[in-house]
Amino acid sequence: MKKKRWLIFFAMLFFTVSISSFVSYFYLKPFYDIDVLNNLSVVESDDDIFTLKVSKLNSDIKCGFSTNNRSIKWLSVSNNECNLKVDKNLSKIYIKKYVFVRNFEINDLVIGDNLPKKVYLALGEKKELNPKLKLIGKNQNIVYESLNNRIVSIKKNKVIGKKVGTTKVIMTVNDNYSKEVEVEVTNLISKRSKNFNHNKPNLPCNRYSKKEVNKLDEILKDKIESVGGYGTRAAVVESIRFLMLDFPYQIEYFFENGRIDGGMHNADGEGRYYHKGLYLHEDKFKSLKYSFAGPAIWGCPLKNYEDWGTVFKKGQYKPNGLDCSGFVSWSILNGGFDVGDKGAGDNLEDTNEINDIGGVKTDTSVELFKSGKVKAGDLLGVWGHIAIIAGIDDEHVYVAESLWTFGGPVINTYTFEEASDEFVQAVLLDDLYKDDGLYTDMWY
Repeated sequence: MKKKRWLIFFAMLFFTVSISSFVSYFYLKPFYDIDVLNNLSVVESDDDIFTLKVSKLNSDIKCGFSTNNRSIKWLSVSNNECNLKVDKNLSKIYIKKYVFVRNFEINDLVIGDNLPKKVYLALGEKKELNPKLKLIGKNQNIVYESLNNRIVSIKKNKVIGKKVGTTKVIMTVNDNYSKEVEVEVTNLISKRSKNFNHNKPNLPCNRYSKKEVNKLDEILKDKIESVGGYGTRAAVVESIRFLMLDFPYQIEYFFENGRIDGGMHNADGEGRYYHKGLYLHEDKFKSLKYSFAGPAIWGCPLKNYEDWGTVFKKGQYKPNGLDCSGFVSWSILNGGFDVGDKGAGDNLEDTNEINDIGGVKTDTSVELFKSGKVKAGDLLGVWGHIAIIAGIDDEHVYVAESLWTFGGPVINTYTFEEASDEFVQAVLLDDLYKDDGLYTDMWY
């Protein structure tokens, strides 16, 4: 009798184990085979809030997440997927079937980055790659690799232009996320120096081909986008610094033909250029609305109609270039603001002049320059002359301005005392710019 009971017991145990094994294999095995991390993708992201999609889930499974060991929020699976709205502090994703629960730790999920697709470098130029990673978790092991060290070398997170050419730099994060950045090293621009070069050669006529001009325009656009994009203070400042520090030639001074005789002619390519990009190829003539004595690109001969000292005589041909308001308006336009046909004015009270574009006017003083209210991208004016600030530090203001006595647009360095004596009015443009972007007081 006792032996019979044992046989029944073992039979029931065998049956139970068999049923359990059968249930586990057919119903729980798919559950345990799920690899959430491989089935994880991002539906959308907004700053630090992400919507994650976990796919290839059966409808009888629930998924959930926890943040900083908080309680699990369970969601039912629909169409073999679930969507989880989480923040960057997500620690684990869970899936549940019946009473069985599995968890997957999330500590290095990279959602995206802000690296550009392409970077331009001058020979010898160094540029930091500072990706603002969108990621879940705190691990950020970033490694950079150049596919051609003869063209571009890497030191920590800096890429360095070694030889003219194009290659790729690969950024890898946490061994499971990578991004390719194309890097072109070009001799169309110069390595940015700490000091403005007052001995740059004058721009020759027809120096550049159409292809080269298009490339220069592309580089300028890339640099503007890299500091925050059009409409920012940094974009206007970058356009100044590009023409003054990166462009290897001196643009010469030319009086504004379009504004002679009381501004009757409105020519938009003679001593001023009301268009984005560099006025360096005749292909640009297509966008000009009206020309008075030209057209002629920067550096090419154009008939002058002004008498000024011994340098400018009416009827002479001089290389086309930029006058003071032409240079300022070009810089502001290439930062994203079209100020129109405005000059420096005969005095600072004239209406519809470039110092009336929407800023706060104030008298210059040493205290004003020391106050921190004045930034690069603001204007400085005096009777008949307008300038724009390219940089400012604790003791000096670096003024980008164009006069025939300077030979065209240059950056002049003034102490605060000198600047307050030279200019009578500052126009602070905080109200014009939508924001500062990636603004810097200086370019180095």
